[in-house]
Amino acid sequence: MSLSAVQFGRAARLGFSLGRGGAPSRVLMGTAAPLPELELGPAVVRAGRRMREQGVPQLEALVRDLPGWPALPDFAACARAGHAAICAQGTDGGFHRALFAQFLDEAQAAEPALALGRTAHDYRELAWQWRELGEAMQLASRDGAWDGMAAHAALLCERERALAARLAAL
Repeated sequence: MSLSAVQFGRAARLGFSLGRGGAPSRVLMGTAAPLPELELGPAVVRAGRRMREQGVPQLEALVRDLPGWPALPDFAACARAGHAAICAQGTDGGFHRALFAQFLDEAQAAEPALALGRTAHDYRELAWQWRELGEAMQLASRDGAWDGMAAHAALLCERERALAARLAAL
């Protein structure tokens, strides 16, 4: 997700609309108020904490469930749904990690002191690895080959935990 998309969503949540030239503006009772500046450092730290506290536990639950998927009566549908969740259209695949990497790149450009370049790179790598898992799920929905899926997901979950901790510690 681009920094501009984050700022647009934030502006909408705060009751702003896009004015002339795409600049956010808000008119309240005949007065205009500027959109407060987005503090990128705290936003990145919050994202890391949220991933560590909410996202990683959900991924751990997925890892625990994956070994039992082949025994499900609707295994093929579950595997296709797993692929769809990981490789959602319009997200560049990879559980939205590529979009998050783009946000980190833009945050780094806006505030070089944040030093997010390596983390953005690592999230791009993670996106490719999640995409590989999603594509393997799609294939498994056709041929039933499921060996190693849970182990692969467990490794990705560990990388997620490490990256979330890195962001939360900024």
